[in-house]
Amino acid sequence: MMPDEVRIAGDEICAFMEEMYGPLQASVVYNIYWSLGAGHYVWEPGRYFACYWCVRPEDVPAVQARVKPLDITNGSVMYVAEAASKVGLAEVVKRLRKQAVGMKGLFWHRPAKQDKVYNFPSQEGAINGITG
Repeated sequence: MMPDEVRIAGDEICAFMEEMYGPLQASVVYNIYWSLGAGHYVWEPGRYFACYWCVRPEDVPAVQARVKPLDITNGSVMYVAEAASKVGLAEVVKRLRKQAVGMKGLFWHRPAKQDKVYNFPSQEGAINGITG
């Protein structure tokens, strides 16, 4: 995306997420704009948005403990950093899995479920969601 496209899409996504959750933390806004620039997102306007980091397998335990690694671009494990959906998560997960081809795992935190870490073990190449 070009810088103007990132700004316009980012503003729309932030408004969508604020409609659902209220004011966003600066770290969430950063993740949204970074993911748009990097192409690490799925977005269906008015329905859902999710963005992700590509982390190294050795960084997975730290990310599971909510510590952001230095490199969120070059890893082989997909971590969903932010997500919002008005249509449920099944469609979001389906789109993320299509983008996770070749990745060694896919996981995210579920704040609504006491911040539990959810792994997606059926992601191709993964054992219990994460391989290392």
